[in-house]
Amino acid sequence: MKRITSKIVVTAAIFLHLLLMITALAQAGIVEDLELRGYRKISRETLLQHIKTRPGDKFSDDQVKRDLEALIKLDCIDPLKIAVQTTQGPRGGKVVIFMIAEKKIVSS
Repeated sequence: MKRITSKIVVTAAIFLHLLLMITALAQAGIVEDLELRGYRKISRETLLQHIKTRPGDKFSDDQVKRDLEALIKLDCIDPLKIAVQTTQGPRGGKVVIFMIAEKKIVSS
């Protein structure tokens, strides 16, 4: 009886491990999170209107580049100081981070 129980436990552990590996591999191509950093005057909602990448979407380098280009076209964004990077999230997906620098307003 002990032998059968230990085989069941080992089989269940292997199954669980494989399931976790499959889940991590499936999420590797998924946008896990989207972060916007460095903005003060412009609202998050306004920025998000110009970004098509969303958490849960399939990750696309091309789409992230298009999102960056869309943000650069905004008059209030400094095109020389904006950047984007991707990192691996805690669940194995991609975290897309836009570092945004707004143009300084020069008063006359």
